[in-house]
Amino acid sequence: MFSFTLTGVTPGGAVQVVLFLSGEASIDSYWKYGKEPGDETVHPYEFMLADGTGAEIIGNTIILHFIDGQKGDDGLIAEGTIVDDGGPAVAAESIPALSDIGMIAFVTLLSMFACWTMKRRFSIRG
Repeated sequence: MFSFTLTGVTPGGAVQVVLFLSGEASIDSYWKYGKEPGDETVHPYEFMLADGTGAEIIGNTIILHFIDGQKGDDGLIAEGTIVDDGGPAVAAESIPALSDIGMIAFVTLLSMFACWTMKRRFSIRG
């Protein structure tokens, strides 16, 4: 995550920040942690380019488009300062899950193993 403050911005004005990432990471989104219009609780949210603000990703370069007081500016006030807490992200691969039939088969096999273990334990003691 990155954290920075831009000062000297024209109140309500636009500014861009360019991030050059090293390595060969395949970044596909930029996430922020803060407030946004319509939800002033501090929370994570995806910050991709839309309506003049957001991240534009070109290879390993990220261009952050900010407008003072709008989405992306944690202060949400057009006062000439933009505060950013955020960072690039890569979508995680999905974790495979069992289907309903697979889950039934798994529980059945697990139950059979538990019964076999209990039967074996009682036969050894008895």
